[in-house]
Amino acid sequence: MHPMQLDSGTLIREEIVGRAALTPSDLFHLSGEFSPWDADSARMAAEKFALLMQIEVESLIHQVRERIAEIIVEEVVRYITGQGVDRMPDFAPIRSLGAWLFEENLYRKNPYLRSELGLKMPIIGIGAPAGILLPRVAELLHTELLLPKHYEVANAVGAVAGKVIVHQDAWVYPKIRNRYPVGYILQSEQGRKIFSTEQEALEYASRWLGEAADQQAKLAGAETVELETEVLPDGAESFRVRVTAIGELAKKL
Repeated sequence: MHPMQLDSGTLIREEIVGRAALTPSDLFHLSGEFSPWDADSARMAAEKFALLMQIEVESLIHQVRERIAEIIVEEVVRYITGQGVDRMPDFAPIRSLGAWLFEENLYRKNPYLRSELGLKMPIIGIGAPAGILLPRVAELLHTELLLPKHYEVANAVGAVAGKVIVHQDAWVYPKIRNRYPVGYILQSEQGRKIFSTEQEALEYASRWLGEAADQQAKLAGAETVELETEVLPDGAESFRVRVTAIGELAKKL
C-alpha cells in the first residue's frame, strides 16, 4: 500500500488522524526545565527525531537551544542596526566581513582575531521560556538579563488584554475523477464551494475567510483590524488557507 492511498489530507481534515510536531517545549520537558505536560510523549518524539538525525537526545537539546539563541541574537542585531547579517549555511564559505564578525562573536573559532557584539542595555525577558532561552542570548550579547516578577505570564496577559485575535481556516483540494482533477473544492466551516482552477479557489478562500475573520473580530470588540493570510501545503496538491484577524480593542471613554 502506497502512502498516497491513505489520503492523509482528508483524514487530517476530518480529525481522524491528528498531526503534531516536536517543539522546543518538548525538549525542555526532557531537561526538566519546563514540564507542565506529558514528558513521556515528548521523550518518545525526541528519541525518534534524534535517531533520524543520528545524534543523542542530549545533543539534540543542546543544538536546538543554541540555534534558538543564535536566531534571537541575529534578530536583535538586525533590528538595532537595520542591516542584514547575511549568514551562510554551515557548508558554505562566509562572504562578508559583517557575517564573519557575527559568526566569530558566536563561535570564537579564529586563533588570531576576536569579535564581540555588546548590547548597551540589559535584556528584559517575558514569557514562559524567557528564563530558559534568554540567559544564553544575554551571554552572546555580553549584557545582563532581567526577569521581572511573574515574567512567565506577562506576555500572555498583555496579548490577551490588548488585542483580539481570530483565526479562520479553509482547505483547498482537487476534485478527482478517474484519477484526474476536474475542479477544486474549497471546504471551511462556512460551507463548501467548487471552482474550475486552483488559483480561483485560493483567491476566493482568502477573500471569504478575510471577511469572516474581520466580522468576527469586530463582534469581539476590535476597533481596527489587520488581516494576515497564509497559504500552506497540506498534502498532495492540497492547501490550507488561514486568515488571522488581529484587532486593537476599542477604547472605552
